[in-house]
Amino acid sequence: MTISERVSNNPFINFYFPMNQLKIALISILFFSCVAFCQHSVIVNGSDIYMVPKGPHTETLVYLHGLGGTGKNTMDHLFNNDNLMFARPTTKIVLLTAPVRPVTYHGGQQMHAWFNIFTNKIQTEADFPVAFNMTEFLISSARIKQAMRDEIKLLGGDSTKVFIGGMSQGCMMAIYTGLAFEQPLGGIMASSGVLVVVPEAPFSGGNVNTPIWISHGKADTTVPFEAANMIYTDRLSPLAHKITKVYEDGVGHVITSTMQANGRKWFFDLTTPKTEEKRFLPFSF
Repeated sequence: MTISERVSNNPFINFYFPMNQLKIALISILFFSCVAFCQHSVIVNGSDIYMVPKGPHTETLVYLHGLGGTGKNTMDHLFNNDNLMFARPTTKIVLLTAPVRPVTYHGGQQMHAWFNIFTNKIQTEADFPVAFNMTEFLISSARIKQAMRDEIKLLGGDSTKVFIGGMSQGCMMAIYTGLAFEQPLGGIMASSGVLVVVPEAPFSGGNVNTPIWISHGKADTTVPFEAANMIYTDRLSPLAHKITKVYEDGVGHVITSTMQANGRKWFFDLTTPKTEEKRFLPFSF
């Protein structure tokens, strides 16, 4: 019996969903899941996850989890077999995991964290040394930079084929590390975080023109939207960086489906070869 026949014989599905639409949706999910996930091998190195294309490797996305997350958790939510967000089948995905450490903001609870957080009360750049453990922040950034350098070597030395992104605390690590990296990158993805400014370790000149994609919920109280947007506006030039912002009303500390779809399109626009764009133009998102 085919999948369509099994679906057709399910009275619950037939009652609640129009069959033609459901069939199309199921076929699309199965097809794109296979195209995306079946073309990657998952390699586990300690608590880090590497999703390596079985075919050509055209670029690498280093994506960083938020406070309390892991590389495995990020793979399950954003890069699973149903949802290869922010990546193409030829994209290698590097999901690093932060060490376990006590987090003061959560009563000293031990959790995976890129750095200790003392408070989330951030109004200006001057608040960062008070809110965050900046020594741990820079140690984590150095580790991420080394992972990026390793990927650049695998990509023939072309740093523009490496992208970095993250969510929440991972976003803070990603956008700072990207802008402080010594070589130009393909792009930076920042979700529900803030641009951390470190006077003693300033941004480099390597990424003054790098495209940046930013998403944030306007109702976010975990990383306050107003402060994050103010610092982005003060520190980033929209003309230099080609900034794409997705700010959603009434949205808290999450990556919504709209943000995911927008981020996927942004990434595809930057990484899809022109010949491939022409070939697949009728099926573009």
